[in-house]
Amino acid sequence: MSKRKHPGIVIRSCEITEDGTRREVPTPQLPSEPPSPRTSEHTLGTVQDWHPEEGSGVIASDRTPGGCWVHYSDVAGRGFRTLTAGQDVALEFEDLGAKYPGGNQDGYRYRAISVTGK
Repeated sequence: MSKRKHPGIVIRSCEITEDGTRREVPTPQLPSEPPSPRTSEHTLGTVQDWHPEEGSGVIASDRTPGGCWVHYSDVAGRGFRTLTAGQDVALEFEDLGAKYPGGNQDGYRYRAISVTGK
């Protein structure tokens, strides 16, 4: 049995012109560097709003001006995790505005990546 090297995957983009012919379109180059690692900070905060039907809410903290968006999947616990308005929490968050130009999550510059109730 001979060993042959796999040729790899070639991706090409094409467009169809008005006369029905196909023309190859240059594809954009992918970045050669891996994305930057996730950087985060820790702080304490208070749940400002919680929407149980959506499984998300906002945490107020001195370190997250304007609020920090949180999803139930980032709340410590099992099953469908929930928070209560007024509840004190410890959170780890990331600054999306610093990470991506104009970055935000549902209008919030900060996004929680880990929340623990107190």
